[in-house]
Amino acid sequence: MGSLKLLSAYDTSSDSDGEHEELSDDMKFQHQTDKVTENKRELLPLPSSVSRMFSEKHSHVDSPELHQGRKRTFPHQRGNWATFVFAKIPITLEDKLRTHVLQSLNFLKTDWTICDDFHISLSRTVSLPHHCIDPFFSELKIGLKDFKSISLRILSSIQVYTNDENTRTFLSFPIHSDYNEILIALSKRIDTVFTRFRLQEYYKNPSFHISFAWICNENVKSLELINNDVGQLNHYFSNLEYDDFFQITEIICKAGNKHLTVDL
Repeated sequence: MGSLKLLSAYDTSSDSDGEHEELSDDMKFQHQTDKVTENKRELLPLPSSVSRMFSEKHSHVDSPELHQGRKRTFPHQRGNWATFVFAKIPITLEDKLRTHVLQSLNFLKTDWTICDDFHISLSRTVSLPHHCIDPFFSELKIGLKDFKSISLRILSSIQVYTNDENTRTFLSFPIHSDYNEILIALSKRIDTVFTRFRLQEYYKNPSFHISFAWICNENVKSLELINNDVGQLNHYFSNLEYDDFFQITEIICKAGNKHLTVDL
């Protein structure tokens, strides 16, 4: 047989065998299983919750109704924390003021909310990246190490303040102006640390005070009601004695859920 005939015979034999050879049961089952597995791999989609992780950016939606109507001072940024510095007043004075505030607000027509704690602000509220909190605390502690405890006195005449965003109005006890110099020196030292971290400094001409109640401006019915409330409060507090000196012995910095206390 010639070489071409041999090749032709080999091909014909192979085709003939393929047409008549039947797969064993085990081979059929394996063949079908492979097809099912392949189909499953092609048809099963990723869960939507997983696919969104890579196709969408996470966004934070503020809900003022969960925070008594309060709105953020600045937009939420992932990894950044609201940070501010303040002087804590003695607990005995705070308890005394809180008791009188609770009694006095009952006579007002405006729906004021009592502040969570009474303090003297020494900085603005700023946004600080989480990785900067510890070095910021360290710098602040060093910057305040030379300050000693401070004697202050509050006035019983009520003053009204609004925040920078004009979203809330506050009722406050002013600190006697005789003590502005030491408080300004303290806030300037804090500003030095803020500047190193490129944070906004405090006001150029600060009016130091202790806020005790607030209201969202969108809920203020009229300025006349605010003025009436202030008049009634001034009459109420004029009969009380708040001329005693009190000591500021610690400065506190809050950065998210972290706290730094600097003893004076």
